[in-house]
Amino acid sequence: MLNKLHAVADYEGRSANSQILILIRDCIEQFEEKLGKIQQGE
Repeated sequence: MLNKLHAVADYEGRSANSQILILIRDCIEQFEEKLGKIQQGE
């Protein structure tokens, strides 16, 4: 799986770490579109 992640990241011109951050951001955006904003403790 890690090799595939690196292949995707290379294709997108990013490091694997940058690709992971983008995937996390996209996942959170999709979640919040479906279920509303995630409330964070203050």
